[in-house]
Amino acid sequence: MDLLRRMSGKYVSCLTFCLVVTSMSLSAQAQINEPVEYDAVYGMWVEARGRNFTISEESSALIQTLRQYNFNTLFPQVYADGAAFYRSRIVSRAERIDMGYLDPLSDLVAQAHTASATEKHLMIHPVFSVFRVYESWAEPMPPAGNIIHTHPDWITENYQGKKMTKDKTYYLDPGLPEVQDYIVRLVMEVVENYDIDGVCLDEIGYPESGREWGYNPQAVERFNRQFQREGKPLPEDPQWCQWRQEQVTQLVQRLYSTLRSVKPGVDLTVAVNASGDAPESAEEFLSSGAFYRGLQNWVEWAEAGIVDNICLKNFWRGQPRGTVFVSWTDFALQNKGKAKILMGIAGFLNFTDAILPQMRIASVHGADGLVLFNYRNPTKENSTVFFQTVKATAFSDSYAGIPTSGIPPYEPPTISLEQYTTPTLVELLSVSVETSPTVLAPTPAPSVSPLPFEVVPEAAETPLIPLTEVLPTTPTMVATPVAPAMVTGPTPEPEITPSPTPTPTPVVTYELPPPPAWDTIYLKNGNSFKGRVIEEIDGETIIDTSSGLRLKIQSSLVDKVVKGTK
Repeated sequence: MDLLRRMSGKYVSCLTFCLVVTSMSLSAQAQINEPVEYDAVYGMWVEARGRNFTISEESSALIQTLRQYNFNTLFPQVYADGAAFYRSRIVSRAERIDMGYLDPLSDLVAQAHTASATEKHLMIHPVFSVFRVYESWAEPMPPAGNIIHTHPDWITENYQGKKMTKDKTYYLDPGLPEVQDYIVRLVMEVVENYDIDGVCLDEIGYPESGREWGYNPQAVERFNRQFQREGKPLPEDPQWCQWRQEQVTQLVQRLYSTLRSVKPGVDLTVAVNASGDAPESAEEFLSSGAFYRGLQNWVEWAEAGIVDNICLKNFWRGQPRGTVFVSWTDFALQNKGKAKILMGIAGFLNFTDAILPQMRIASVHGADGLVLFNYRNPTKENSTVFFQTVKATAFSDSYAGIPTSGIPPYEPPTISLEQYTTPTLVELLSVSVETSPTVLAPTPAPSVSPLPFEVVPEAAETPLIPLTEVLPTTPTMVATPVAPAMVTGPTPEPEITPSPTPTPTPVVTYELPPPPAWDTIYLKNGNSFKGRVIEEIDGETIIDTSSGLRLKIQSSLVDKVVKGTK
């Protein structure tokens, strides 16, 4: 009996210790890290395409690479083509995520915020491709649960009534209140559930030429009702252009106001395009091709202070001296208003000898940060050598000493072959594949049973800043809540005032969806592999493989395709 009593005492002590450790662990997870301020942002844009954060090993390699080469900010594209790379109750999970990888965004945040004496804190700003919901060139059919299935009435149209753009892509229409509510809920779901440093809005505007789009019948009806007009306005109609621009501006304003009311420390960044010649003034900007390309008045957003950062996609090929790259850099910095300017550099278009001067000019002229596009293709040459060179120059501590009176000639550092590192799997997968079927030997993806994981059930939604009509004479850019608009139809759920300390809610078990049904593709040389045929063009077949690669082979070499079953 004494022995049993002593064993019971040890068991209780052990159980108490485990509960304390578990409680400490949960408290640490719930704690919000203090914002980390950097003198300059050295950012990396990470596309959702490829395998950059669809499996755990690639996410770890991504974080390790950024730390190794002095990057301090990560811009991962976590919402793209209507699918999520995080746990969402609003949109479906991206099919390309490994079935055993429960939450890519949570993993990235945990690794990025792990700071120590040897590993610095990385800021993380998840990217939302706001209005783009489906690319038909990438997938023959929209995945189940895609918003193009659930709300086809939200898709924008052009003046001719077409819904698909020239690059075979579908977009939501910014002129619909339902679309704006949807986007706000989408962003705030991530803001409330993840310890992030900011959010970045990409493609926050109308597609292609801008003026040709926005003709969703409901949007046109709203416009006509507001201005007592009839019919379909012409693309160049000034009142119609102004109204569409205000729809985008209003969404940005609502997001900024909602962010400030829920998590004031989370930055709002918008990624915008630079195209054509740079305007010479803010007034000239409103008649420039860059403005009409997406009807994004980011100059006004910056001046009004409803964005924290403008990431200008200043994408140009070649040496920047005396080119539009310089003029766009100066225009953005002269019209930054209350925002910071992050200069987007198109590494994927250039070799190192053109990328580094662009970085140097942006820094010397006063940019608040640099964002390299993109991790999958950071340069047109060896990425490891490029990263080593950037670390030794643009991202080095001594680089800040460049005089503003002039830009000295660039002298690349001497790097011995012993310093080269073996390319990571991410770098190998980022290389475009042009291969003969005779060398194909992909390993079929292992079958993984769905694993349950815990998801906090949907609680009270974040109160949204209601959408109201903005008349041309009404001052815009006021980042404050407005009176609710009248809503027809079912009675909406009552809004709940957000609490600074959310009440813990019980958890429920969520079963992961079954793995995608990959087809088996047999070649005439006897090889076979798992994948999906995308399309056939001029005698060549384009195939997405289960390993994440995209192959292009001669159609005559394909023997048969056996459809997979779930």
